[in-house]
Amino acid sequence: MMLQVVKAPFVQLVSVHAFIRKDSVVKQEPLCFFYMSGRKRRDYAAVLRKVLEILPSQPRVKQIVSDFERHYGSR
Repeated sequence: MMLQVVKAPFVQLVSVHAFIRKDSVVKQEPLCFFYMSGRKRRDYAAVLRKVLEILPSQPRVKQIVSDFERHYGSR
């Protein structure tokens, strides 16, 4: 069973989070959310390019964590 979070024409809700550390405390904070109308690799790449384009400065990324599920089969 799949939880339906978004309605047509969108098919996916994606969020970008950052781990923020101050002293010994680490928190995960949401940075942005976006709706997607496609689920192909090129769709994700286009959205992430746009996020990078609108940022005021280049991000200083040390590590990336992803929860990407690949679908096998027909839909």
